[in-house]
Amino acid sequence: MSHYHHFTITERARIEELNKLGFSARTIAKRICRHHSSVARELKRLGNAINYKAEAAYADYSVKRVNSKSKGKYSVELCNLVKDKILVTWSPEQIANTVTLDKLSFKTIYRWIYDGKIDGITMVNFRRKGKKRTCRNLVLYSKGTSIRKKPKEVYSRKTLGHYVSARRPTAKPLLQSKSTEGA
Repeated sequence: MSHYHHFTITERARIEELNKLGFSARTIAKRICRHHSSVARELKRLGNAINYKAEAAYADYSVKRVNSKSKGKYSVELCNLVKDKILVTWSPEQIANTVTLDKLSFKTIYRWIYDGKIDGITMVNFRRKGKKRTCRNLVLYSKGTSIRKKPKEVYSRKTLGHYVSARRPTAKPLLQSKSTEGA
């Protein structure tokens, strides 16, 4: 877990004032409750510790902070390409593995869609219209009562009629006498 925090403009102003008064980096660090190497590095930010200016240091920090962030892969050309393919019912997986190979992943395409970066494309434009896939077998298996919700005598399966089929809910009991078949 990182406990590092950037210097605020007020901390930089205190560093500037204490530096003008002739305090060392260690003394300044103790006064503002920071590590001495962080203060020394901050004093060297603009070249030398003698002419340290808080406003100029903060402006330098802001420019470097903006430039340090990733630009991302988003471009108008890629966006239009993805939009065209989705409109002709391609999935993001198909687009990522063919047209934009080594440029975009399908997760990036989904993120662009969810963030609204691709105009006019929502989950409705996909084949399943944003609905989750349902398994036909779930409907078949969901009939009847689960074996876990039946009485504990069912687990032993010693009594007639306590047969539970895993394949068909309408299965006949395993132990059935011939006298009850005709009835």
